[in-house]
Amino acid sequence: MARFELRVAKELARAGVSSGEAFRFMRRSLALRAIDLAELLDVAPETVSRWETEKRAVHRGAYAIVASLVRERLDGREETLAALRALRRPRQLGETVDLDEVESLGAE
Repeated sequence: MARFELRVAKELARAGVSSGEAFRFMRRSLALRAIDLAELLDVAPETVSRWETEKRAVHRGAYAIVASLVRERLDGREETLAALRALRRPRQLGETVDLDEVESLGAE
């Protein structure tokens, strides 16, 4: 059932259906709580609620991110989610970077 919902969410994203109801459906298909999505997007939970209840138009950037999350989840990837989490809790990099590791990441 979860895969079916993700496929429906992908079609909503592809069609550009940016209503609050569609946004909520896409979020739920990702099994993300509104409060967790708000944290990832760096907005107040009330903002997500206003988008989903159509008290405020869904922000285009937030819509694009959630659409990307849906597409990636269907493809078995989570780069966008990992990047959003890294922005919330950046880690310190060492003084050197292993280029072999960086090159292997680009090849994926």
